[in-house]
Amino acid sequence: MKELNLADLLRHIGSKLTVLFSELPAAIKSLERQREDFDFSKFDGDAAGLMSAGNVGGDAFADDDEDEEHNLATKDYLQFVNQETSVGDEFGDEGYMFSEFEDDDDDNAFANTTLDNINVFKSFKDTFEGLQSHDAEKYALVVGGLTQEEQEILNNVITAASA
Repeated sequence: MKELNLADLLRHIGSKLTVLFSELPAAIKSLERQREDFDFSKFDGDAAGLMSAGNVGGDAFADDDEDEEHNLATKDYLQFVNQETSVGDEFGDEGYMFSEFEDDDDDNAFANTTLDNINVFKSFKDTFEGLQSHDAEKYALVVGGLTQEEQEILNNVITAASA
């Protein structure tokens, strides 16, 4: 078995970051579109309803019908969760332990979260520039194997974050 070392890991991080940053704008737009299109009326209040409504991964598993064991395990798990959340006396009126912390947006899979407030481009820029300033050897390992196109992607992220 090959032993993992930091230098090998750092050599791969740069190219993986470029893939993430090149796909991130499309992912953000997709999430925004899904948030706009989310129809809460199709959600019947349980995880199975959300999946069947097609709002979260609905058809993503359509081709996996052969894996009946997986489907049964999922069904059993959902039944277990539904039973546990329907126990009313032990955990208060709402039927589950954390009812006092419940937020209405928890039912909406596309609701904003505190992570939405993080500017990942600025965070990357600050971290990347910090690495360059404080640990030039690791910085060289990260950017050393990048192609010209990958270097441009990272430079564009840093430039955009600086604006």
